[in-house]
Amino acid sequence: MPEMVRVDEKSGIIHITSSGKVSLEELSHTLEAVLQIIDSQGLTKIIVDATDLNKLPFIFHLHIFACEISSRVRGTKHAIIVADQTPDDMSHIENAISYREKNIKIFTSREEAVSWLMG
Repeated sequence: MPEMVRVDEKSGIIHITSSGKVSLEELSHTLEAVLQIIDSQGLTKIIVDATDLNKLPFIFHLHIFACEISSRVRGTKHAIIVADQTPDDMSHIENAISYREKNIKIFTSREEAVSWLMG
């Protein structure tokens, strides 16, 4: 199972854990699951743990994911945790995403991601 979605009731953060390789179809299923949670619980903070992915989805697909959520709910924030990225890789990913979306940030640690989401 490439993606698992759960809610941390204490922090009010939607957690998505991705592993292996995530297809566009699987990303679409995750999007629907997240939108159902947002609609039913009103949560606006999302953290994606992509540390176990073989390869990150295309930036364009991440952008579509965030745009669809942001178009339905104001004030959403998306933190993506990645592993084994060089500083240049991180900079490239973050610049590509932040050019389109201001509410997405890339992190290499869960603690930093949660801190940013809660801030």
